[in-house]
Amino acid sequence: NGNEGLLKVIAFASPPILDYDTSLSCSPFVTTIVNNSDIIPRASMANLLIMMEILKKVKRKMKDHGLSLADGTSTMALIKKLSQGKEGEMIMSPEEIGQVVDDAKEAVSLRDPDHLYVGGKVIVMYDTWGKKQNTNEDGETETSMKAEENISHKDKIPQQEKDIEIEKLYSNDAARGVFTSDGTARVLRLIEIDERMLSDHLSPAYRSSIRSILSHTSM
Repeated sequence: NGNEGLLKVIAFASPPILDYDTSLSCSPFVTTIVNNSDIIPRASMANLLIMMEILKKVKRKMKDHGLSLADGTSTMALIKKLSQGKEGEMIMSPEEIGQVVDDAKEAVSLRDPDHLYVGGKVIVMYDTWGKKQNTNEDGETETSMKAEENISHKDKIPQQEKDIEIEKLYSNDAARGVFTSDGTARVLRLIEIDERMLSDHLSPAYRSSIRSILSHTSM
């Protein structure tokens, strides 16, 4: 109708609200920004189904290793396995886990009318995990969200200084790179079970990632 280009939308951390075709068709005028493992753009029925498929495979694998709550012997074996923590031997290799995730995504249809996606062109800000954690005054590690809460309750600090301190907290988790895709990107078809799935959604985390990426691209 000659009105092309009149509407431009930049969306941050938006939830999946569009079906497959609509999410792709609005790419000319909608751009969605996603920060790292932010759970909100991944909070869809399709991703819950994918998670269920993964858990089914994990449950079968645990049963193969005699780890369950079916009886006393398998229950004790499960407790013993859990007590090993990170030092214990994995029941699935990284390659097996990757295959399970891929199979789960393939099992859930992209075009199901009940499965929704974030709209338009999607820019995912990303970085590797396992970075330095925040520490409190006692030298104890704490999440960015917990550290932010502690700063917010400091009465003698002006709000502007609080905002600066809070944004610095998220610099450890800030993204360093970006890639462009759409709402059906495979990285968005999985809910990342990690404490960062909540903190990555917050405004300070987005601002920190954007500032980090701009500083890297300007070098």
